[in-house]
Amino acid sequence: MNVITGLRANLVPYREFALHKWFYSSPLWYYHQPGTTHGIRANPKFYRLVDPDLRELCRILLEAGLHTTPSCQGHFYPRERFERIWDELQREARLITGEGLKVKDSETDRTHLFRDPGYQLQWSGFREFYREASSQQSHGYLGVMVPADSPVLDRLRSEPYSSLRGRILYDDELTALLRMPLFNIYVDPSTPEERSREWMAITRYLKSILSEQACATAR
Repeated sequence: MNVITGLRANLVPYREFALHKWFYSSPLWYYHQPGTTHGIRANPKFYRLVDPDLRELCRILLEAGLHTTPSCQGHFYPRERFERIWDELQREARLITGEGLKVKDSETDRTHLFRDPGYQLQWSGFREFYREASSQQSHGYLGVMVPADSPVLDRLRSEPYSSLRGRILYDDELTALLRMPLFNIYVDPSTPEERSREWMAITRYLKSILSEQACATAR
């Protein structure tokens, strides 16, 4: 089994998700390291790891030849879930500094052994972890990379989506870093119901654009 080091568990700004490679031991939390080479395989296991509100959207984007970055639909978890995550992170930290923790690449599903004698959690205790993790949990994000020759590129740039709770923005800086046009999708709901409605609206919007372009190409 391949041994890796240098993974971290700290929170990353959503916009930077595509600049990291992601690994997990359990779906409760993800580890990461810098990396911009991605190899997503759109198999059934991949879709089970994607948050429910994003599965249909990711499916239609990938089937249309676009690419999606690591994502988050936005959550409204109670404190008890974060307590469970903290306990799990501490347990995993002991394995990482000892015999090693088995983690899987979230894109390829390949298993690695994460071992690092110097590994430490980035938070001094649960209170600090909970304050940081819970403060941004309701925000949703998905990055969409569009091949430069895709017929939908100009449409997305000329007719940007915007609503009270969501928006799609072209990102010049990440486009240059990743060498492929990238759009950030942000959702800022105040309730789980608003979250689901907004992701459904964005899914309909992108599905409509993709369907129209497919019909135009077929003519």
